[in-house]
Amino acid sequence: MSTHTRGALLACLAVVTFMTLVPPAAFGGPPQPLWIFLEKFQTLITGIAAVFAAYATVRQMQVTDQAAQARHDEILRTAKNNDKEARERHNQLVELTIRKDGLVAERLLFPTLNRLIEVRAQFPSQGFPVLPAVSGVDDPLLQSFKDRVDECRQAVLAVTNMVIQPTWTEAAPLLDGFTAHHLQEMKARAIVYLEASRRTQDYPVDQPTTPDDPGMKALIKFHYTQAMEGKSVETLQEMVDQCSEQGAAFTAELDGLISGLQNLGQKYGLKI
Repeated sequence: MSTHTRGALLACLAVVTFMTLVPPAAFGGPPQPLWIFLEKFQTLITGIAAVFAAYATVRQMQVTDQAAQARHDEILRTAKNNDKEARERHNQLVELTIRKDGLVAERLLFPTLNRLIEVRAQFPSQGFPVLPAVSGVDDPLLQSFKDRVDECRQAVLAVTNMVIQPTWTEAAPLLDGFTAHHLQEMKARAIVYLEASRRTQDYPVDQPTTPDDPGMKALIKFHYTQAMEGKSVETLQEMVDQCSEQGAAFTAELDGLISGLQNLGQKYGLKI
């Protein structure tokens, strides 16, 4: 039997008893001792009943308040447990995300970063080979210059091929704004650099051979004359200056990219 049911039965019993005893005493009947007692002390009895009723009411209010407080405390405990579980799930997700990002960064940096540093070391401080003192665009000294130009072109191509690999696309969200900017600018500079260096490398004219056959000799001389037409050391120097400017810009962006990648490795605790 619940507390509320038991309380209701007691209240009903009290009412029945009250209605059985009090009315006869109040409205007349045989002068029995009980009636006389009730008639004489009915005010006191009513007061005592009122006190008990008030006590019962207050007690019931306390029980109700305690039950409400218990429900409130249970709700708070449930909410705290839910918050704790939510924080734990969030921390687990963050940890998994950091671990995943760390793996992505590691795949990007090893061995790409070291290779970029090695390629960077192949460039001179001015970013492009310096034109030697020559007498013309067919000077034999230009052969070593062309070889050096080709080495720089290959180095730029190597960098370009490295930064178009899938690992760079995967790691793009991990790059900060400056590093991403250096990467895009370096790609743009590489395109200009490669085109300018190709034209510079093709500009010098090789010295013709001297065959014994007079006909071949005349033909070779004709092609040589055509190749030399309109070319000068001054024009070649302008082309070299343009390449040097683009080369310096390329290496500056490459330096910024390398620095950004090193910071990325430090962020994820990678030993570079």
